[in-house]
Amino acid sequence: MARIPTPSGWIAVYRTREEKQLKQPGRNLPVDGWSAEGDALVVDKHLGARVPAASLPDFIGLEQAPAIVAVLPGQGWRLVVDEETSHPVLGWAIDSAGFGSPIFTDPEGLAEIEDGDLGGQIEPPAPGGTR
Repeated sequence: MARIPTPSGWIAVYRTREEKQLKQPGRNLPVDGWSAEGDALVVDKHLGARVPAASLPDFIGLEQAPAIVAVLPGQGWRLVVDEETSHPVLGWAIDSAGFGSPIFTDPEGLAEIEDGDLGGQIEPPAPGGTR
């Protein structure tokens, strides 16, 4: 499961019944604040608004997110989606649990940590450092 940055230090965890049965990881959303009533808030991309985390389908709870403690350069790594589409890895975000997540640019050119939406396969640099 990709590690995602979160301003609150918490993530909301969602898993479908099928994901639970197959022991697959679900998806995470960053908790970006708290309501006046104390509910964890996440952004619902479909509504374009902040909503209580528990109001979205398949919510199973909150987890404290590991902090990002280091960033290493991408140095030629790539995410290959298909024969025509690939993305350079700008760097690797290393969290306090020791997990590394690739950093890419989004369509607007801003850096973001991969959350599993892009699909594809991470490939190491080519021998000799060229692609």
